Amino acid sequence: MKLRINKFLSQSGVASRRRADILVKNKKVTINSQNANLGDQVNPENDIVVVDGKIIKSTEKYIYYAVNKPVGYTSTVRDLYAEKTVLDLVPKEPKVYPTGRLDKNSHGLIILTNDGELTNKLTHPKYRHEKEYLIRIQDTRNKIQTNFKSQISKLQKGIRLEEGLAKFDQLEVLEINQEKNTALFRVVLHQGWKRQIRRMCERVGLNVVDLTRTRIGKLKLENIPEGKYQIISREDIN
Repeated sequence: MKLRINKFLSQSGVASRRRADILVKNKKVTINSQNANLGDQVNPENDIVVVDGKIIKSTEKYIYYAVNKPVGYTSTVRDLYAEKTVLDLVPKEPKVYPTGRLDKNSHGLIILTNDGELTNKLTHPKYRHEKEYLIRIQDTRNKIQTNFKSQISKLQKGIRLEEGLAKFDQLEVLEINQEKNTALFRVVLHQGWKRQIRRMCERVGLNVVDLTRTRIGKLKLENIPEGKYQIISREDIN
């Protein structure tokens, strides 16, 4: 059975389909010693596919890790200057990749897998996979009650960022601490732009002092200790 080159690379755990297309465009992929083109098809049993000098073999054996990422670890594994990445928290083999971002100063649930198809579904907004967060904020301009209702209203309506309208699917205020001038939110969103939550809050004068991701799809962080992982199944996520 033949597969499109991006699907083959995705199923082999090399990259998501979108990332595979970029590799092909950048002439990083060959099929039987010829540069691959977008839309090319391969027979996994007969064709020799090479990415950056490494022969890629088809694999249907996928692994899924649910990781409780601590603050200080980056989820961008291509960052050559990162001292600590989420890959340091799981076994070296088989090779896996993070599904989406969780910035260095945030902590909580992140999924690592070699299933490129799942990675694409979890990171592309059209699939509307929910992600849930607990966010502790501090008002940088006023006492927490002075302009709080207006700030919440703006967040609920959506904040215009460079990428477009950033909006929470759900926003719930759980706690207000007037003495410390902080509040605790629970938010749900399916968008996943870089530092989106922090940027949204900054636009209305709220500083995020702590951000924890507690759920991806139906998978909850629950009892995974910080810095540890659990092996899960794809069915735990979808």
